Amino acid sequence: MRGLIIGRFQPFHLGHMSVIKKIVKECDTIIISIGSAQYSHTLENPFTAGERYLMISKTLEKEKILNCCLVPVEDVNRYDVWVSHVEALTPKFDVVYTNNPLTKRLFLEKGYRVKGMPMYDRTIYSGMEIRRRIWRNENWEKLVPGQVARVIKEIDGVKRLKTLAKTDIYAPENRVASLMFEKNVTVSVAESCTGGLVSHMLTNVPDSSRYFTEGRIVYSDSAKKMLGVSEKTIEAFGNVSPQVSLEIAKKIREKTKTDIGLGITGFAGPSGDAGRVYIALVSGKEKICRSFKFTGSREEVKERAAKEALKILKSYLEKHE
Repeated sequence: MRGLIIGRFQPFHLGHMSVIKKIVKECDTIIISIGSAQYSHTLENPFTAGERYLMISKTLEKEKILNCCLVPVEDVNRYDVWVSHVEALTPKFDVVYTNNPLTKRLFLEKGYRVKGMPMYDRTIYSGMEIRRRIWRNENWEKLVPGQVARVIKEIDGVKRLKTLAKTDIYAPENRVASLMFEKNVTVSVAESCTGGLVSHMLTNVPDSSRYFTEGRIVYSDSAKKMLGVSEKTIEAFGNVSPQVSLEIAKKIREKTKTDIGLGITGFAGPSGDAGRVYIALVSGKEKICRSFKFTGSREEVKERAAKEALKILKSYLEKHE
């Protein structure tokens, strides 16, 4: 009987190894599909398919597990053809081992036998946790086989992850996250015209719950008032103004008891003073408000405003805390 296991293995860790040791007793051959094979050099997928192949093959060789076949498989973002795509790239298999509900459903619909994988402590043995530990200089080697640690060191993977944490083009928020972790501070966000985009970006980073407490979308005047913004402030200066931006930054910080509060108001367009945005930061040490006039579509204004909010937060963190 041939069994199939699919994973990204970013990186291969002791949890994966424990699963394979148990399944190898049930199957004549295990096909290990290295998923998302086309991705590398991002925080989520830092290692190439070849590097992951090396990690797994060296570990299996050390453990004297010889009845395994490793096959890199690129992603196909269409569920209706995904199983066929896997079938075309791998040797024939009889049973699929997975705990993912969607993967299970897709293979069941194709007539395959599907079995759950043996469980392990996923709060510790997870690729996300290991990657986080690497770029934060925490103990990660005890979570992976020795052969995996050696491969990561040989390819200078530690430096790669630390660099990605600062410069990953797919996640401009990573430098902010690195500073938040380093300085051990927390932030909450109240945003209007960006519609939650700043909160979304700040929570893209693994383990962001350590620094991000809460995000609120205070789009309407009533939502701003519910947060605690004075009606007199809105009437006197308008709902898009430096004064309101500062006040929502102050109120979200007070309500969540975070070190820093961010407040964003603006006109995403096309009506009103389209592209006018105010971004405020309030902490125990400083109050900042910047005015911007962006051009472009609603989506472009929102994206540029969110990125500027992160730049303001980054600049503050580099000088303070």
